[in-house]
Order: sequence, then structure tokens, then C-alpha cells
Amino acid sequence: MTTTSGLVILVEDDADVRHSTAQSLRIEGFEVMTFASGATAMKYISPTFEGVVVSDVCMPRLDGHGLLMQVHKIDPEIPVIFITAHSEIRQAVDAVLKGAHDYIEKPFKPELLTASVSRALWARRNALESRGLRNAIDGADVADVLSGSSSRIARLREEIAQVAATDTDVLVLGETGAGKGRVAMAIHLASARRRNPFITLNCGAVSDTSIETELFGAESGALPGAYRRREGRAAAADHGALLIDDVDYASPTVQNFLHALLSTRTIRAIGSSEDTAVDIRVISTARPDLSERVQRGEFRKDLYYCLDTVTLAVPPLRERLEDVPELFASLLKQSEARFGRKVDKVSDNVRRKLTDYDWPGNMRELATFAERVVLGFDAEHPVSPSQLPLPQRVELFERSTITDTLAAAGGDVRTAVKALGIPRKTFYDKLVRHGINLAEFRPPRSG
Repeated sequence: MTTTSGLVILVEDDADVRHSTAQSLRIEGFEVMTFASGATAMKYISPTFEGVVVSDVCMPRLDGHGLLMQVHKIDPEIPVIFITAHSEIRQAVDAVLKGAHDYIEKPFKPELLTASVSRALWARRNALESRGLRNAIDGADVADVLSGSSSRIARLREEIAQVAATDTDVLVLGETGAGKGRVAMAIHLASARRRNPFITLNCGAVSDTSIETELFGAESGALPGAYRRREGRAAAADHGALLIDDVDYASPTVQNFLHALLSTRTIRAIGSSEDTAVDIRVISTARPDLSERVQRGEFRKDLYYCLDTVTLAVPPLRERLEDVPELFASLLKQSEARFGRKVDKVSDNVRRKLTDYDWPGNMRELATFAERVVLGFDAEHPVSPSQLPLPQRVELFERSTITDTLAAAGGDVRTAVKALGIPRKTFYDKLVRHGINLAEFRPPRSG
């Protein structure tokens, strides 16, 4: 997956190299924290660190090898990429053998580092997702994933249990933020495969040039800069489930590769001459209008038939408003634990919104609203950003950047997307995540 967003910790004792490398990464959309020493950078590394470490090899005091050892003592799945001079290649190769993710030789083209960081971020996010799923599996059941007491959600839970008892592929339809991913996870948790891998391929983020690698993998040396064999997502999901998320966003090229996998259930890694069979259950998600896209010729009909063995529909929140208070209470507890703050009393304004609002952003919007309540945005004295952990500060910064850009653009989406330098789908996903209402930024109509 081409991941051009995420956190990079850059450790480089040469100020000029540190500045130029950070600048090239930021231009590509990465969030970069720079450090002149590994010891200082280590203060920001934890088992929940969501990013990548990029480090020089030869540095005073704590060198790259020492840094790698300390990082992997905290979490061996945190990717470390080395930037190395030609004379240090032997050391860098040795580091890769000891668990470093990759190394880039100086002088390097910025796109080489960007590609390596993108691959590393994908690996880190997949590791954290798998870890989170494993934690969820311990003692979890369908009701923990899809809470609510309305007849709509009760019926959906029954359908999930019925489908999970089989091994058939499933297509989950629903609006953005309605909880399609939760339904997919619930199917896996209730199935006989629940102890096996649950791997995600996000079609809204994968590119035409990377889909073959992401899906099928690559042998060592088959791609520039690839020093180790890379396992594709289909192979990683063997004996488990592969979630094809947002399949309706798949380009024609991506659709072709997906059809090849689903119709044959075999993979051939780049650089390999052999086909390998995979035993995977495919769960895909899409917006409700997927069949209409097929009729318009925008989505492969044969791929649609491969996906549409069994279809489950996730109702939007506006069709089960009686569940909102219960869902909000659960999300509020999660946000309290996340931010380390306790909400003593929910205001009347919050209670009114829970019952009087139709929640067009669905579960994502409700989750964001719970976070804002915990942070005190509906109170007289909101919490200061300096009191928050770094990931939450980044989220607040991102939200304010988007709202400022929208205000400057007068609510014009095209102008805002261009100014932010992100894909339109990513832009809309972030609006939902941060609870941003476009209508508030558009000028009122005259007359």
C-alpha cells in the first residue's frame, strides 16, 4: 500500500541532512519529528507507537545499532530504516539481518526513502491492527462489537451469527461510518477462523502500481530496494479472513487483480514462477450503491458476482436512533480511558444532540463527538492541547488545519482538497472522523 501519511521519527546528527530529509518527507505528507540523537528520540517510543523510525547508522553515543536494539526491546515490530553511507553498507546489511526494516544508501533519491517509509508504515499499521484484533478476540463476542438494542441491530446480529457459521464470502453494504468494518470483524470473531489472521486491504488507499505487490507479495530482489521477501496480504490471510475494505473505490486495475484472486484462490508473488493456493474467507465492504455502479459499467460485473455470495446491510444511525445513547455511553468510556479524563456529568446540550440529531456521519461522527465531550469542547474550560499525548495533539492540529483551510476556501471542496494536498476520499473520511460539517463553511444562499 502506498501510505503517504503517518508519523516518522528521524534521527540524524548532521543538521543539514536532518533538515533536508525531514523536508522531503513532509512534502510527501508525512508527519516528521526530528532528533539529533537516538537517546532523545527514545523518549517518544512506546509499544503503541504508530510510526516508523528513520536513523543514521554512525552517530556519537547511541549509534543506529544501539538504537535498533533499544527500539526492539520496547516492540520488535516497530520498523527501523537506516540511512547509510557506502562505507557503512556492511553494517546496514547486518542490521537488516538483525531485524531492521530496510536501509537506504546515501546519496539517495527522495522517492526511494518515501517508498521505504510507506512500506514500513503499512507494516506497522497492519501489526497494530492484528494486535488490536487479537486483544478484541480474547473474551469478545458479536454483542461487544455491535452494541444496541433496536430491532434493526438485533436482526443484523442474528444475520452475522448465521453467516459466521458458514465459510462463505460476504459483502457488507452501508454508508460511510456506519460500522461496516465492525460487522466484518464480528463475522470473523464469530467464525471458526477467529484465531487465524484477519488482514485488511483498503481499496481507497492502494494504488494501481502497488496493488500487485500488496496483494500477492514479492520475492527478495524482485523490486528495487527490496532486500527481503515480502509477503502479500492474500498470503498473510491464509486460513483466516481477508477484508477488502471500500471495494467500490477500487480502480479498474485493482479490480482486475481482485478478480484474479477471487476467481482462482491462488497467488503468484512478483519474481516467482509458481502459483500458490490460499485458503481465505473474503469479506468485502462497499457503499449501498455498488449494484448501481455495476449497471453503469463502473465496476466489473464478474467481480461483483464473486463478492456478492451473501450480502449484509448495515443500517445508518438515523434508522436506529434509539441505540444512540447506549452507543454514546460506550464510546464515552473508551474516550475517557484514552485521554485519561473523566466526564462527571453530560450536559443538557449533549443529551439533546444525542436524541435530536440524525448523525449523517454515523458511528465515526458519534465517536468523534464522544472525544470532543471528553476533551471539554462543550464545557466552559476545555483541556489544553499541551496536556494531551502526541497522537491526540496531532489529531487536534489536523482538525484545525482542515477547518482553517475550509474557511479560507469558503467551503469549496475542490479548493480545499488542492490546498491540503490529499485525495478527495481521504478528505471526506477526515471530515467524518473529525465531525466537520461542510455546510458551516459555505456562504448562505441569497434570496
